[in-house]
Amino acid sequence: MALLSQLHAQTPLRVAAAADLEPVLPPILEQFRRATGIRAEATYQASAMLTTQIMNGAPFDLFLSADLNYPKKLIDAGLADAAAAPTRPPITYSKGTLVLWARKDSPLPPLPSISSVTPPSNVWPSPIPIGAPYGRAALAALTSLKLYDALKPRLATAENIAPGRPIR
Repeated sequence: MALLSQLHAQTPLRVAAAADLEPVLPPILEQFRRATGIRAEATYQASAMLTTQIMNGAPFDLFLSADLNYPKKLIDAGLADAAAAPTRPPITYSKGTLVLWARKDSPLPPLPSISSVTPPSNVWPSPIPIGAPYGRAALAALTSLKLYDALKPRLATAENIAPGRPIR
């Protein structure tokens, strides 16, 4: 048993984690290490990118995706633990809500609802992570409210939500 504990202490658990988890996952992994003695190392990227890496042989032990479709894709491809997948499907660890946020000094008037938004020409929307579920939800909301065409020339897209990531 001592040999097994030493092996776990030497071989880290490799975690593929959606970029939005970067601010919150490190203390959870540290708590896991203290409780089990097992180190965990996380790689943070867009879930779509992590899925592609796993499909191409990246050696991750655990995948925390921002979208359930990506783990399901890996299960369908036979890349998840075959014994566990039929009895333990992917687990939803959180749900998000799309919100409209503006600074106090924004030129936008107070908004009773998102449908009242008519963006002034000097307002630049935040980067939209188009590969992430909340990015797709933001684009769907803008399209539904018929704001997308007006904002499209000024939209900035991002690979994911992680801080410090390049905007294109």
